[in-house]
Amino acid sequence: MSAPAPGPDVREYYERDTAAFLRLGAEGVIHRALWGPGVTTLAEALHFAHAELARRLAGAGRVIDLGCGVGETARSLAARDPQLAVVGVTLSPTQVSMARARGDAGGRCTFEAAAFCALPERLGTFDGACAIEAFAHAADPAAFFRSVGARVRPGGRL
Repeated sequence: MSAPAPGPDVREYYERDTAAFLRLGAEGVIHRALWGPGVTTLAEALHFAHAELARRLAGAGRVIDLGCGVGETARSLAARDPQLAVVGVTLSPTQVSMARARGDAGGRCTFEAAAFCALPERLGTFDGACAIEAFAHAADPAAFFRSVGARVRPGGRL
């Protein structure tokens, strides 16, 4: 039995609103700015989550970015750790196109249209996974964890 994916309303939301998010945001970041310790500028706040993820995923090898938007997290992780290869997945074909057009960090980032509650086997396995604000769209949290658990190797990081 396949896991339920987020409904077409989530896909339509991002298809319709991604360009507006990018106009309102900065640097290709769609998620919220996080004003963590030592953060003093908007640019630092927009990339605070990326720095934290890079620290926690250091040396992980192959990572999947669940709900990747236009790929800024994937590119930021790859730029911070030359050992990382990142696959970004999003429901939105528009976001996949934008992410690919924005660049692949020297071939270490790829972007695919897929539902994270039903990740396709063709994506293979990963050493780590991350999801910035995307988990909120998981209609079935158990399906999210089953799907991600099937793609992240034993001992991998989420």
